[in-house]
Amino acid sequence: MHEDIEELYISCYPELHRFLSRHCKDHTVVDDLIQATFLEALKSMESYHHQSSLKTWLFAIAKHQLYRHYRKHAKDMEADTRIGVQMIQEDHAHTALLANEIIHKVNALTQPQRDIMRLRLLYGLSFKEIGIKIGQTENYCRVYYYRIKEKLRKELHYDDM
Repeated sequence: MHEDIEELYISCYPELHRFLSRHCKDHTVVDDLIQATFLEALKSMESYHHQSSLKTWLFAIAKHQLYRHYRKHAKDMEADTRIGVQMIQEDHAHTALLANEIIHKVNALTQPQRDIMRLRLLYGLSFKEIGIKIGQTENYCRVYYYRIKEKLRKELHYDDM
């Protein structure tokens, strides 16, 4: 496994460095972010479920490391801050589009499914509370919620739901 990480490091380092350098001009910070990315990848290897390529997963970790860096050092940043804020705004725009798609898909569900999703996602009710509201068992609501969530995940091709 460590040989795989070493091989991945050697093959992805140049691309990760280019990616992070576009958003952060301090090369020592870029190197720190790359190290943090690989450390996080090593810690989270069990959570990698091969739903995307290893390289895509690694770049997602790098992006999150960059966001974490911007949030942590927001006061110290000047020019890089604008780039970081722009990246975060683009990410929020993507999230808003995804949320809109999810709402559209939820509205197209049948009545009990739609109620379960709305009560859970919009109002944050527990499955027990949802069951009481719609006249079903807690387990029924839990099972349907997870089935619907998986169905939406597959339809929208989104792994982070």
